[in-house]
Amino acid sequence: MAASQTHHNPDCDFIRFTWCDTMGIARAKIVPAFSYVNVVKAGIGMQSSSCLFGTESKDTVKQQEPDYFALPYMDSWHLCPWSGTSSNTKVAQVFVQLHQKDTDSTPCEFDTRYICWKLLNRMKKELGFQLYSSFEYEFAVSKEGVPITGGDKAYSPLAMHKFESFQFEVTKRLKTAGVLVESIGLSSEKAS
Repeated sequence: MAASQTHHNPDCDFIRFTWCDTMGIARAKIVPAFSYVNVVKAGIGMQSSSCLFGTESKDTVKQQEPDYFALPYMDSWHLCPWSGTSSNTKVAQVFVQLHQKDTDSTPCEFDTRYICWKLLNRMKKELGFQLYSSFEYEFAVSKEGVPITGGDKAYSPLAMHKFESFQFEVTKRLKTAGVLVESIGLSSEKAS
């Protein structure tokens, strides 16, 4: 699995180079746009322990591992319209895979993207299966811990009207992030 080397015109101020550690937590380094092209070609330096953090961001392994560099998957590049708005800064994100330094770009064996890629390829090759997946966003909106709707207001057009400007703004921002909303409904579930 080789990281793609075709790079986008950043059209932003900063780019997050993001990976997932072994605990399923997203981690990132931020690259300024003026360094972007060089980092895309050469990769960004990483310590292997950054993939092995525990849930408290402490190293979980004390053994000495070689240093790595992260190469981006340019197909994952996207703008993050929710980030940088307070400082009028455009931020993008791209996912990366770790490779060993001083080798022929050998992938890092505990990089979560690489592990997933190997398992998916093995599943396809040995069993003939291919993974198809999707996701559903669900969230609760509350004010001071109290849901904005509830009881008889669930799915009520009157309640929807009261909060429609918020719903429309969320839908527009999700669209700019590449997420197309199918429908919006105000349910009566309790906020947790």
